[in-house]
Amino acid sequence: MTFDISKASDRLSELDLKIISGSFDIDVLWYRVMQCNNDHIIERHTHSTTEFHFVYSGLCRVVLDNGSFFAREGEFYITAPGTYHRQEINKGYVEFSLNCELNIADEQDYEGRYVIETLKNVRCRPYKDVTGATQIFMKVLEEALNQNIGFYNNICSLTVMLIMAAVRAINGPSPAKYP
Repeated sequence: MTFDISKASDRLSELDLKIISGSFDIDVLWYRVMQCNNDHIIERHTHSTTEFHFVYSGLCRVVLDNGSFFAREGEFYITAPGTYHRQEINKGYVEFSLNCELNIADEQDYEGRYVIETLKNVRCRPYKDVTGATQIFMKVLEEALNQNIGFYNNICSLTVMLIMAAVRAINGPSPAKYP
């Protein structure tokens, strides 16, 4: 990493991001980097929104009501609305997180409905980041830090790309199944 990730995260969290793009209305509640210098626990909680957790480095144990798993560098997991989770974080852990409310802009849009249903019903478990979502998040951070002309629109576009990259990693290489 060749830039100040903490400063980038701070600048990113200051932005009010409400994105309308193609199929989606996306209201970003937070976009941030969590860096842990010590072991840490985030107690059991839930959200009414979708939260994406991209593991940049380190290890985290995620405890659900029906089991647990470890998330490692190069993986991500998603907590769908209403999913209770606890995070047991090891020293040196760095996580990129995006918490957002996704709504469909047009009920007739099959692709939008399919993506939103996928995220609402996603199993909370680790997924390999085979689509480069973490690198897209890095680009979001760079845009927020540098704030060159067009940075806000680039962050909005990259956010849609980030969400689609996660959905593609979940679904695997098979083609979409909507009309």
